[in-house]
Amino acid sequence: MPQPRRILIVGAGIAGLTLANALRDTDAEIRLVDIDSRPIGSGVGLSGNALRALDAHGLLQPVLAGSSLSMHLHMCEADGTTLVYSERPQPEGQPYPDNVVLSRKVLADILLGSLIERGITVQDGVTITEVRQAGDQVITDFTDGESGTFDLVVGADGFNSLIRRRVFGEEFRTGALGQAGYRWLTMGIPSITHGRMYLGADGLKLGLYPLPGNTIYAFVTKPNGRIVRGSDRLVRTEMIEALKQFTFPEAARIRADLPPSNEIHFGPFSAFLMPAPWYRGRVVLIGDAAHVMPPHGSSGAAMAIEDAHVLAEELKQHSCVEEALERFMGRRFRRTQRAVRQSVRQCLAENAADGTGLESPPTIDPAEAKEYWEYLREPI
Repeated sequence: MPQPRRILIVGAGIAGLTLANALRDTDAEIRLVDIDSRPIGSGVGLSGNALRALDAHGLLQPVLAGSSLSMHLHMCEADGTTLVYSERPQPEGQPYPDNVVLSRKVLADILLGSLIERGITVQDGVTITEVRQAGDQVITDFTDGESGTFDLVVGADGFNSLIRRRVFGEEFRTGALGQAGYRWLTMGIPSITHGRMYLGADGLKLGLYPLPGNTIYAFVTKPNGRIVRGSDRLVRTEMIEALKQFTFPEAARIRADLPPSNEIHFGPFSAFLMPAPWYRGRVVLIGDAAHVMPPHGSSGAAMAIEDAHVLAEELKQHSCVEEALERFMGRRFRRTQRAVRQSVRQCLAENAADGTGLESPPTIDPAEAKEYWEYLREPI
């Protein structure tokens, strides 16, 4: 980095931790805060573009060691009959897999462990209360009563970003997509050797993806209103009822091994794309603070990792912060826009199966999926 800078990163999720890692060997003084840094969710898919960015910062090998390959598009009927099967081709000469899946906690531990080795820690239980800009500095007040002055503040604080609301206004909010997901980790099953998705009635979908350590990442997606979360203690009961329609051989085992309700992560799906630019003065947004997408395209985490990688590259190459932010924006908007549109389109296509009288839910077009995978391989 041409000159030392004080950088505040608000949010220690995938985007914030990746950015801190990308800057860890520079002269920048990094402060990383999060009101609650515990990873949210169960599993996460990382396509080759995310692995390429992680490789640039020495993080590829530990991520691969904690991951399982996810190179199949395998969609089945509720009884296990195959509807669509396609293998994701491994690009010739690409030195890393084109898609993997791993536990969110494992990914967070890898990213955080790398920072701790460099003496960078997360100040947990702390976030900002106010942000003020004065010339080329940003002054922030924190929930612990302290204040700080920084050359750059990065909002990596998720889809409900406080930084976004404080700096850009309350009008920029996520929009509901009419679908929700339940996600959890369960015991592995030897016959589940690669990721599969099972399509049920009324738009319900069950996904099973094997992970290292004899574990499966499982999820259910369903149009809102079909599964209603009354309280935490009811979640497990709701899942048992939702899974009864699946009759493939391993379904009974999945129902029997459901974890307690507090280990099943629930969340309605939403979408959002911050209009360009994602910065105002010396405050910039990355990750879910700038763009939110449902998990259907498996690109949310990958786009957050790309954001962090590109921002770090531009900060290292340009001593002028404003120029670095402008170039960052020029490299990110169209690419994330494509990812948001792809995932939203798939989500809405699934919702169309709810009550429309279709004979079977719509499935992913393998040709369309392959075209999107090829797009992701393009240079960032």
